[in-house]
Amino acid sequence: MAGIRDYKPDKNKISRFLTLALDSDKINKNVIGAWRRVIGGKKGLALNLYKELLHSKRGEFTEELSEKLNEPIHNIRRALNDLKIIGLIEKLPRKKQHRVISDFWRIEKRVDGLLRLIPLDEDKPSLEGKEEFWFKKYEALSSLFTKYTGYTWILKKHIDWKIQKDGLMDYNEKRNYLKLSNITPPINYITLFSKSDNYNLQILDQNRKSLEISTEIYEHQNKKLNIVNALIPHDNFKNIFQKLHVGESYFIEITDQKRLYACPKTKKTYMACFLYQINLENIDTLEINYQIHKNIHPISCGIWYDNHKELEVNLRSEKSGQQENINFKVSNEKNYVNFNWKGSYLLNKAHVLKLLFEFEPEFESDLKSWIKMYSAVDCPFCHKIPFETIGRI
Repeated sequence: MAGIRDYKPDKNKISRFLTLALDSDKINKNVIGAWRRVIGGKKGLALNLYKELLHSKRGEFTEELSEKLNEPIHNIRRALNDLKIIGLIEKLPRKKQHRVISDFWRIEKRVDGLLRLIPLDEDKPSLEGKEEFWFKKYEALSSLFTKYTGYTWILKKHIDWKIQKDGLMDYNEKRNYLKLSNITPPINYITLFSKSDNYNLQILDQNRKSLEISTEIYEHQNKKLNIVNALIPHDNFKNIFQKLHVGESYFIEITDQKRLYACPKTKKTYMACFLYQINLENIDTLEINYQIHKNIHPISCGIWYDNHKELEVNLRSEKSGQQENINFKVSNEKNYVNFNWKGSYLLNKAHVLKLLFEFEPEFESDLKSWIKMYSAVDCPFCHKIPFETIGRI
């Protein structure tokens, strides 16, 4: 089967969004917004609609799609409109469905087809002997998507932090690499750890078997920390990744333990930065769960893109909210405050995401094992370090 680099769509028959992609100055916010909603929307509604239309020889009425997917008709209309904006489907003149005048939709014939762009493990299509057919569908849209965005692979991340009152933090990161081309992504993980601790770092595959890694260790200039850069040798991962079909994902899990390091802003409160390099890693969605011991007294969390603050979340009361591509929820349990945060970054021009927490520990004794950056030389909150260098050693 030919790879996507061998796939050459007829330029006279490509979809409207690919035409826009050939002249990036013409890409407008409506197209980018629709594309983001289609591949990251609630329950994958738009892609499920596309699947229904893909299987339909004649097309479908809006009401028929609403009944089949058991979704309110207003949700169906929005998702169909997004698919139309990016050129995957077309709307024909209104027709009668029984006695009702209804919109009629069908696959845009100029597009070579798609089952779904980002298949979740629990929601993959039943191939039933049609592997070649479905993989060609994946390749066709992946080729268009790569031309449109420049991404040759996409990463989904789910991170769990558990922060104890003594500053020890358990870290678990799950990554899904979606293959869009034959270009193998580099896999590495950078962490800081205290010189007084032994770091316990593992990278596991989807069968929870430990992967071979090489590590590079550097001394941090504050002399209290070391930097560990853990890499999966490129040739090793290339052998694994090349066996995947376009549209399939590869899963890894990273486990680590670190110690909290923070800069005192006043005599009582401490600022702690959690930085994520979203641009270099082709991140589509990033979901983070913080479980913070109540003795630390989390006060607030500021969410920044590069040097621009987007949102401030009060952590002292239970709440949930949404702002553009950010969803968050604050909840309480017996000994911990839970802060769940999720963002979508595909086609986002920001390079660095920063979550900046403010803590007010209840007991002075809990601070003894924290790494306190009194000079704030390397604290991004103080803007002493260029954001573009985060994650690059």
